[in-house]
Amino acid sequence: MESLISVLAEPLCKGLSVLKWQDLVTPLRASDSKSIVVAEGIEPSHLVSEVRKFGLQHVCQVGNPFSVQEMLTSALMLSRPIDVMENPFAAILAPGDFEQSRERNFVDFQREFDSLNQKPIWLDELKIFMEQKVRAESLRTEVLTIVDELYTNVIFNAPFVTSDNPMPQVHRGEAKVLPQMPKKAKIKISLRDDSILVACEDAFGSLLIDKLMQKISGCYEKGVEQTMNMGNAGAGIGSYMVFEASASYYLFVDPGKKTLIVCRLPVKMSSRARQSVDKNIHFLDLKDKKGD
Repeated sequence: MESLISVLAEPLCKGLSVLKWQDLVTPLRASDSKSIVVAEGIEPSHLVSEVRKFGLQHVCQVGNPFSVQEMLTSALMLSRPIDVMENPFAAILAPGDFEQSRERNFVDFQREFDSLNQKPIWLDELKIFMEQKVRAESLRTEVLTIVDELYTNVIFNAPFVTSDNPMPQVHRGEAKVLPQMPKKAKIKISLRDDSILVACEDAFGSLLIDKLMQKISGCYEKGVEQTMNMGNAGAGIGSYMVFEASASYYLFVDPGKKTLIVCRLPVKMSSRARQSVDKNIHFLDLKDKKGD
């Protein structure tokens, strides 16, 4: 970890800060919550708990194969948040040579949607696309599972969530009565030699990052089976599954305007190895930037 920090800290820290995980203390200074935190070997349940506890926005773990690159992405997110939010694939995949015009070059699959009825049709299209492009069946399955869950979460949550009502009582059994969304959402996928990016974007900007992480943390604490047995709507099991499948997990929110979730999966490893990779997290809430 020391070598990673020494190599990256100087070029990154022009107005930014890099902290080591073991140096986090309570109470954390407000400026430290916006630091890039470098960690090693932190289990997902503890990572989520501490991220919530300290209000961290960026954690890069040494055991994650994308950490060097994502340190640069973190720096971009802190210094150029709006540009990154509009061009996330370029910022994630080419942070050292970030150009907004390159975003479209990284998009290999894209579909818009505004109702649940569209999902079976273009999930089939995505399945065919993935079968043509990705050889590993386990990886194709993980991507389809992530897309299915992100799609469904948008339909059941994005139009209804507010700060006053963070858990709207819209049950998945009520799909037939859901109206068409007034704004379209989209799924985008990027296939690269070392990783796959799956992104879901909506125009509601209603995601509450801490509430989402609270649900994911609850699944780790109680276990998925117990959480399912409790039968609570919006318990976060789907979001937990998406987080678990991701080596790197990005959340972007422009309140009232846009929510973007990006999941990064490594390609050149087995399903078991992917599941054991140390996770990176990156959060950007433009609400927090308005006072900067």
